[in-house]
Amino acid sequence: MENLKEISDKLIKCSHNDKLEILISVRAFLFDNPEICGVVFNDYSDYNEVLENFKQKSNKTIKFQNEKNIKKIQIKSQDIFLLPRNKKNSLIELVDSMISEYQFTIIFDKCRADPFLYDDLFEFILANEEHFSIENINTFKKRSKELDSLKKYADIEKQIYETCFTISRKNKVKNYWINIWGLSETYFNTGIVENLII
Repeated sequence: MENLKEISDKLIKCSHNDKLEILISVRAFLFDNPEICGVVFNDYSDYNEVLENFKQKSNKTIKFQNEKNIKKIQIKSQDIFLLPRNKKNSLIELVDSMISEYQFTIIFDKCRADPFLYDDLFEFILANEEHFSIENINTFKKRSKELDSLKKYADIEKQIYETCFTISRKNKVKNYWINIWGLSETYFNTGIVENLII
C-alpha cells in the first residue's frame, strides 16, 4: 500500500500530456466517487460541443476512464480508498492547487453520480446560457426538476447519525437516479422515464 508521500510525489512528477485528466480522475477517487467527471471548458472551445461530448459518456465509461487514468501513474484505486480522511484532505488540496494552475474552468458533475450532491453543472449552464443550446438547457432543467422531485419524494431528513434504514433508502434513491441520469441515452431522449417507481 502506498502512503501519502508516494502518491503526492507521483502526482507532482507526472509529466503525461493528459496530466489534467489524471488529476481530475485522482480527485474523483479522493471523493470516494470514481463516477464523477470533470467537464473542462476553456476560452477556445465551444461550450455546447464540450457538453455534447460529455453527455455521450455513461457513468460506467467515466469510471473506466478514471481507473485507466490513475493507472498511468501507477496508483491503485484501493490505495486512495484506504487513505485516512486527513490524508485524503491533504491530497485534495494538492490536486486542487495543481488543477488551478490550468487556465480552464472545470466543473465536476457530482450530481450525475449522486443525487444528494450539489448540481454544479446545471448552475454553470444557467450562468452561461448564451454558450449553450436551448436543447441542452432544457435537458439539464429537466434533470434538475427530476432531482428536486426525487429528493422531495424520498423525504430523507438530514441527521447527525444515520440509521440503517436511512442509509438503505439513500442507496436505493442513488441507484434509481444513476440508472436513469447515469446513462448517456437519457440525455438524448429525456422522455425515456416519465414515472417514478421506488
